[in-house]
Amino acid sequence: MGAGLGLAYQNLRIKLETQDVSVSSKVHDDVILPTVNGTVGYEITPEWQVGLFGEFGYLSSDWMADLSLSLKYQISDHWDASMGYQYYARDIDTDKIYNEVEFDVVPYFTVGYSF
Repeated sequence: MGAGLGLAYQNLRIKLETQDVSVSSKVHDDVILPTVNGTVGYEITPEWQVGLFGEFGYLSSDWMADLSLSLKYQISDHWDASMGYQYYARDIDTDKIYNEVEFDVVPYFTVGYSF
């Protein structure tokens, strides 16, 4: 189990244009959000672990959320494999553009090597 505080740097670059490129517009904005995060894990067996991670940030009208749930298998001392679900959302409102983003990454699969 763990908890923490931090800062999240959000860099936004958007370029929109019509198909014939007769109208074009670019926006670039940087946002720094204070965040709180937490991790909870449970060891099912020495090889299998389940974990939950969450990070949330909010300042004025801007916010972000990043959540994940994973199942990890320790293949050997150095190799592991994980699968899980991740959800990421943010709502950044600048004087230039209103930007709302939401991702569901289902399922994801990773293979890791630790030194």
